[in-house]
Amino acid sequence: MILVKTCFPELNHLQKMKKIIGRAPFKADLIDPFGRPSDVASFSDPSYGFRKRKDGKVEVIFLPWHRRNGHSITMGAFFAALVYILTSLLNTPVPPYVWAMAVFFPWLLHVIIDQFGHMGNNLFWPFTRHRNSGLGLVSASDPYWNFFVVYSSVALIFWNMNHAAQSWLSAEAVAWSGVSLWYYALLVIVILLAIIGGLTLIYKTYFEGKGEGEPPVKSAAARIIEELPEDQQMEIEERPVPPLLIRLMGPIILAGILLFFIQFGWSL
Repeated sequence: MILVKTCFPELNHLQKMKKIIGRAPFKADLIDPFGRPSDVASFSDPSYGFRKRKDGKVEVIFLPWHRRNGHSITMGAFFAALVYILTSLLNTPVPPYVWAMAVFFPWLLHVIIDQFGHMGNNLFWPFTRHRNSGLGLVSASDPYWNFFVVYSSVALIFWNMNHAAQSWLSAEAVAWSGVSLWYYALLVIVILLAIIGGLTLIYKTYFEGKGEGEPPVKSAAARIIEELPEDQQMEIEERPVPPLLIRLMGPIILAGILLFFIQFGWSL
């Protein structure tokens, strides 16, 4: 179900009154990775693709142009190899493998972090043709998740920079750079994010959606579907998420890579 907001207030008012409703019934069995309505609010909103599967069902592909070759581990390895060759020819003071790692691991981390969402990635393009299913653990629009990723990355960058520059740091900075890795992570990252996470959970549990206002788009879509004649109603099957054990492997792998960089990144 797609609900359209126009730039004309009078049309939006009529749409709220259910006097303007666009319907396009069809009989195909759909598989929707998101399982929720799409709110089209401007002329440049999301694009959709439709792919017929071998079982005859039709999969709705959200942003079909996104997360393809640019989110492929194979492409990351290719660019890392290219940088390795170029730096070997240039005879740089930094070993070529360090340059290659500086290209590959950030690329890999980007792919892994994006894999936590619903959209997934085409992990091994050009050997694979389609995006796989995301782990479905988080939403790309979740502000807490985005803050966690960005803030943790910046904190780790600062830790590595301090360890790599002790020769010219002030006495206070040298003392701070000598702080235990685990103490730094606990003090700067874990405690702060735990406090913010707790406040976020309290807000979502006790305050979010409690105020007066317009009903959410999902409720409006559900009401419209209920009003359709029975022969025009359609069931949209959600793409099944991977098993919980496989979904939990994502954070474990991410934590392992981050710990590797924290422990050894500054000494490479």
